[in-house]
Amino acid sequence: MPTSVSLPRQQALEALRQGLHCIATPPPVSDTTLFGSQSWGVSDRPRIPTLGSLLAPDILLTTAFHEQFNTLGWLQMAYGHIHKTWSKAAASYHARSKTAFDPSHWSTRLVQLL
Repeated sequence: MPTSVSLPRQQALEALRQGLHCIATPPPVSDTTLFGSQSWGVSDRPRIPTLGSLLAPDILLTTAFHEQFNTLGWLQMAYGHIHKTWSKAAASYHARSKTAFDPSHWSTRLVQLL
């Protein structure tokens, strides 16, 4: 995690963290989104904790992170352009906890949050 983060950036990250919680984002998805946002512009090749995991939700989350990072970019995420794999990863985590979850509704709320 970067150590020299400006106060406005810290405040924006905290607002994002709270918003992700409010829209029922599974903790691993929230943590990975925040990790990507914190790593944006600081690291050329960030390594997320789910990399190498064989659990289906972790594989989807790793894919979502890398597709966002390598295909769309984090700036595009800030503009609300998220890779479709994010909602699949979130749905996969919710399926494990057997909670009701609508991936398209979650994606819409995530875009509104950004």
